[in-house]
Amino acid sequence: MAEQDALRIYDVQSRERVIELAEVARQTGTVRISMIQAMDVDQQRGRIALAQSGRVVIWDPEDERALNTVNPRGSLDSEHPGVCFSEDGKRIAVCHLSRVAVYDIDSGRVVDELRSHWVHGRLGDDWLVSDRGGQLSRWSSAIEPVAAYERGRRNANLEPLMKVRGQLNSIALTKDGLMVIVDQGESPLVYRK
Repeated sequence: MAEQDALRIYDVQSRERVIELAEVARQTGTVRISMIQAMDVDQQRGRIALAQSGRVVIWDPEDERALNTVNPRGSLDSEHPGVCFSEDGKRIAVCHLSRVAVYDIDSGRVVDELRSHWVHGRLGDDWLVSDRGGQLSRWSSAIEPVAAYERGRRNANLEPLMKVRGQLNSIALTKDGLMVIVDQGESPLVYRK
C-alpha cells in the first residue's frame, strides 16, 4: 500500500505491517517532497517500482533499500498514472502525458515509446495499453533501443482486444482468466481474456 511518501507492506492474513519503506521521498533542504503516483511488483524478483515526483524508484523490499532510479524524460501522467515491469524484469513501461515510454532499468535509456496511449498492465510479453477512445490493445514494444527519430514512424504493432465506453481508468487481471476493467463510468466491467 502506498501512502503519501511511504510504502507499507502488510501480511494479508495477519493484517500486520511487515515492512515500511519510509525514505522514498526526495529531500529538498528541510522539506521532503513526494507523491507516489503508481506502483508495480516484479513477479520474477519481488522488486517494487514506485512512480513518484518525476522519477521511478526500484525497491528491494527484503533489504529495504533502493536498487535503482530511472529518471524519465518528461512529466509523468498524473491523470493516468502507470508503471509496469516487463515480464523479464529488465524494462519498465511508464505513463507520460499521452504516451507510454519503455525504459531499460539498468541504463535508464528509452527503449521504445507509443504515443497517444496509456499503459495498464502486462499480458505475457505484451503491454496492455489504451487510447482516448477506449480501445484496449496488446502492444509488443521493442526489446532493444529504437532510435528516437524511428519511434514515431514505425508500425506500433498493436493487437486490439476490445473497446469500452470512454477512457479506461484501471485494469486488473485474475489468475482464472478474468479481466476486470473500470472505465469512465466508474463501474467495474468483467471480461474473459
